[in-house]
Amino acid sequence: KISFENVTATGYWDVSQTYYRNMTTSTLFASKLGVADSFNETENEQRLRKLLDHNNKYRYGVSLGSINLKWLYYDTPRLQWFPMVRYEPVPLEREDTEVYTLPSDVVMIPFHSLAATNPGHMMWDDFLPIFTLLQLFGFAGDESSTSNNKDMPDNDVEMATKAAANLLLLRYVLPPAKHLKTGVWAGCDYTEERSALCAFMLKKFSNLMFRNPDDVKLTTQIEPELKFVKNDKKDKKKLICAKNGMAGLGSLSDHGSIKGHGWEQKDYKYIYNHGRGGQFWRFRKFMLRNMGIEDYDERDNSPLLVVFSEHSSVSRDIDMTKQMNTLKAAISDKSRVGDDFPPVDVEGYQFSKHTLYDQAKLVSRAAVYVTACGGGAATATFLPRGASLMLYFQQGGGFEKNKRTGKPAYLDYDYLNNIGYVHVHWVPDKTRNTQPDLEALVDLILHELRRFHQERLERWRHQ
Repeated sequence: KISFENVTATGYWDVSQTYYRNMTTSTLFASKLGVADSFNETENEQRLRKLLDHNNKYRYGVSLGSINLKWLYYDTPRLQWFPMVRYEPVPLEREDTEVYTLPSDVVMIPFHSLAATNPGHMMWDDFLPIFTLLQLFGFAGDESSTSNNKDMPDNDVEMATKAAANLLLLRYVLPPAKHLKTGVWAGCDYTEERSALCAFMLKKFSNLMFRNPDDVKLTTQIEPELKFVKNDKKDKKKLICAKNGMAGLGSLSDHGSIKGHGWEQKDYKYIYNHGRGGQFWRFRKFMLRNMGIEDYDERDNSPLLVVFSEHSSVSRDIDMTKQMNTLKAAISDKSRVGDDFPPVDVEGYQFSKHTLYDQAKLVSRAAVYVTACGGGAATATFLPRGASLMLYFQQGGGFEKNKRTGKPAYLDYDYLNNIGYVHVHWVPDKTRNTQPDLEALVDLILHELRRFHQERLERWRHQ
């Protein structure tokens, strides 16, 4: 059987999510099939089948990926998706078909990547919506699930109350459109170069979503890395079956389907992430747990850590040498900080030269993190509770209709200003190396270090 939850009315496909039972994908024809046994339908399923059969033009659907408002009017509808529903038994013994059944704890999630070439887009436009899907339907595990469990179908309650589900993520390659044979603008399949870079980035960062990334690869629906050892023939249709599947990332990103990332002034008219701070914290813990990184220990007596992220972006390439040297000089000046100032380590890194594990572990222990806003700031997600984030922004970096506006660009401000567990400060980059700006930054960092240290002591006393 196949069942559907949260099926919505016409016109809301870009803000809908759906949970599927007994979901199947065909790897030979790159299609999606929801296979159901018509001989065991319930009365409700019969009514649903008649409804779907009556209108087979994908009236009820979801958006496979997050929405980019810069796409042209004919690109966004390409993400509308609904599985082909077939009311027949799975063809287990047909000569032209081979069937692979995934373990029952594996959830299949087809998704379209908005732009995984950029770590910020990948983290907040791909991975955050996927995690939100897991939360919505109770598959994110004990520490992050918002499900009340009683609404879980069949015996899935037991699974949902234990560990998070294992995932089979299939990056969905859009079929060619009449007007365009490539993917959507700036997406993973817009050019061959972007497709190769997306594959590299998703492989590098997949450990954030998979507990066992070596066992289940993040791949596309066209070329899944699942091998049929026995009688494996390329001309055979290969069906991969999952007990549970989910889809519908459309409005679950950090900007939803109503605004952009902060390049244009209209992006600041609306707040989208208010009230999501608790979810963002659970998203952080979910990824660190998958990486095998233990959370920050409040009783750790090691020196407080200040991390400077240098050269984090090609377009916002910032050298932090002057900032680090000024801060080190201030910390060593006892007449300025006092004898009771906690010990502090100041370190600078170009994170692109380090492994994902090292990046996440380092930032998860930082009291203060200084970086440029944009995709490179995605690592700020791993900061511990109460830490401070200093973001350099371009005072004249705004763009609208491919032209500079001269307005400031607080990129991803909606997510970062509502992250909840981090103190966020926006610092102008144009005069960052002038003495007044250097002293102001140092004073702010020293103040935040004192606050972080005091809050840590207070929490330690109450544990």
